[in-house]
Amino acid sequence: MNQDLLETVIANPPQAHKGDTEVSNEKALRGSSLTGSLRETVDKNLVAYYGIDSKVARFLHRAVAEGERTLETGSGLSTIIFAIRKAYHTVVTPNKGEVSETYLPRFTLRDLDLELIDGKHSVPWPFIDWFYTAEKLKVGAMRY
Repeated sequence: MNQDLLETVIANPPQAHKGDTEVSNEKALRGSSLTGSLRETVDKNLVAYYGIDSKVARFLHRAVAEGERTLETGSGLSTIIFAIRKAYHTVVTPNKGEVSETYLPRFTLRDLDLELIDGKHSVPWPFIDWFYTAEKLKVGAMRY
C-alpha cells in the first residue's frame, strides 16, 4: 500500500496555494465593525489551517482503492494521496492560477466512488461544491 511513501509525504506536505482557500484573522476582520473585547475574542478564535491532518491522510490512503473514480475540491496532500493510490482522480481547485470552481456546474463525470470537499472553507463555497457534486456519487459511495 506504499505506506512508506505515504509517511514521507505526510512528513513533507506540499504548500499548495496557501491562503487562497482560508479565511485568516486579518481577512475576516478587515472592514469589520467589531470593537473591544468582542473583536479580540473573534480574532483569537479565527484559525487558518492549510491542509488535511495526518489522520485524514491515512484514512484516505486506506479508503481509496486503485482505479476508483474520485473527485476533490481543493488540492494538496490529499491530491498526492489519490495519485499514490492510482485513482482516476479529478481535482477542482478555487485557486485562480489553477482550475476555478466555476468548473463544477459543467462537470459531467458520474459514478464517483469517493468525493472530498476541501476547497474554499468559508460560506458559501462548501455548499456550492456539495450542490454541484451531490448527484455525481454512485450509491454506496463516500463523501468527506
